[in-house]
Amino acid sequence: MIDYNLFFQQNTIHDRWHTRLNNNIIQVQYYHRDLSCPYCYPPGPNTPQFVNFWDWYSTENPTESYTSNTQQALEDLSDAPTIRDLWEAIYSLVFTVRYTDIPRPYTNLRQEIYNACILTDNFEKDFYGELLEVTSETEELELSEVLTDSSESLVVQLSTGSSNYSDLEINFDLIGPEPGLLYINEDLYLNNLFKEEEAGLLYTDEDLHLDFLFQAPDPGLLYTDEELYLENLFNKPEEPDMAAMAGGMPNANQLLNALNNLTNALGVGGNNMQNVNNALNNLNAAVTANNNAMLNRGVQAAPVPTFYGRNQDPITWLNEFNNACAANGWNAARKLQVVPAYLKGTAAVWWQTVVNNPINAWGGVANNNTFEHVFKQQFRTPALVEMYNILILFVHDFGLTATTTERNGRSICVSNQGIIPVNQHAGICIPG
Repeated sequence: MIDYNLFFQQNTIHDRWHTRLNNNIIQVQYYHRDLSCPYCYPPGPNTPQFVNFWDWYSTENPTESYTSNTQQALEDLSDAPTIRDLWEAIYSLVFTVRYTDIPRPYTNLRQEIYNACILTDNFEKDFYGELLEVTSETEELELSEVLTDSSESLVVQLSTGSSNYSDLEINFDLIGPEPGLLYINEDLYLNNLFKEEEAGLLYTDEDLHLDFLFQAPDPGLLYTDEELYLENLFNKPEEPDMAAMAGGMPNANQLLNALNNLTNALGVGGNNMQNVNNALNNLNAAVTANNNAMLNRGVQAAPVPTFYGRNQDPITWLNEFNNACAANGWNAARKLQVVPAYLKGTAAVWWQTVVNNPINAWGGVANNNTFEHVFKQQFRTPALVEMYNILILFVHDFGLTATTTERNGRSICVSNQGIIPVNQHAGICIPG
């Protein structure tokens, strides 16, 4: 059974989008479509056929407005080649109209539209004029050759003096052997007669959980258009590139060579103190270099996040990177040494284009030689900020609370209603 309450709820939601987006039709239709909206689908000039239809329909039902979709549906009704096309056209007529109150049950309304279409020859004639003429002549109206070219007739009983269209009923006893539109021998799939194919959210008997309208029910990794980098899905966090860190890796070969030189100097030329002193100096230098490398290598007290670019929140990443560096005891110079190891994808490509500026400072003065300045200029775009601002409003409207996190280089919004991936229209990462 068709639920008009659901239809009215969708009207209300659509009107809220108009208010929120200041009647920007393109943006409204991007987020939500309503075929009965006269702003999104303004009607064109009316044909005489449509004038006859609307005069009758608006009198019999609590209508408010119609759209260009309503006008098209009436044309489709006139040209419907099959019973399925006929029902779809009537369905479109009913649900492309805005109402001030709940109309009659849909099955009744559908039959009334069909009967009126037959009585007025697809609304080529005025309904009330035809009804009065028929009523004055006889109580039984014979509609010959209306449904097919058959010479048999279809009689519609009219209650005397009644102007209520719902009193029209088909007299099935007078149906001839030649089938018309309604009475044919082919399988009509009656079990699917009232099932609407791919009608979307507007026309369904299911519970749509409208309180969660803009929340994706934790879709996870399966339903996203983003590149997921599945080959790295279960990888451990990347170890920093030690070669990029101050001091580099400890050099065991250098230390071993220094010890061999000292052994040779003592064993072969032990009387030559100059050789011994040189070997000792080389050994001390090698030990000192390795100690410095081990000291500079250090131990990470906090994991360092990776930045991929795209829709990832650049400000959140920059704050997390600075916090991790502070926990690891890395100063500004060390940050500049290690940051290339934590830029991936489009961010790594960008770094190759600016590294020769040169980038010689981490923060401070806002110029092209400061990493934080050029990083924000590149990735904190006005489009990304606008996208965040719009979604903040809707998270607030629907009573959600949200924080920002990052999963495999992808920003997500963790709310009290679940996890919302960045790329979904109804859930974009909200800056924390």
